Amino acid sequence: MDDDFNTAGAIGVMHEMAGEINAYIEQNKLELSPKPEQVAAAAGATQTLRKLGMLLGLFRKTPVAESKSAGLADQLMELIIQLRNDVRKRRISRRLMRSATGLPSSRSRSKTVRVEQMEKRVGSSCRR
Repeated sequence: MDDDFNTAGAIGVMHEMAGEINAYIEQNKLELSPKPEQVAAAAGATQTLRKLGMLLGLFRKTPVAESKSAGLADQLMELIIQLRNDVRKRRISRRLMRSATGLPSSRSRSKTVRVEQMEKRVGSSCRR
């Protein structure tokens, strides 16, 4: 585990640092009456936070260029959504068919089977 850089810990420290910067801005009321030296201090701290984040791959200025695999991912997602919708339609049509024919649903049949199996194990003294 020599390659463990404790990224989660670094992000936690950066979050604390951002909180401290925000507290400094609030305490000195820089939004209402900015003083040049205090604004410079807050800007310097923010710049440091951004540079630290960039070491971890955060705060990128330009988005990563889309690759060909991004197009494939979009197509795959569309296919998954279409399959999900098809499955939902089939479930609805099965329910409609069962209600139209008067057949019990699979859930009620499984409960009946379970009760009958219990009666066989315990004996006929089991009442519903």
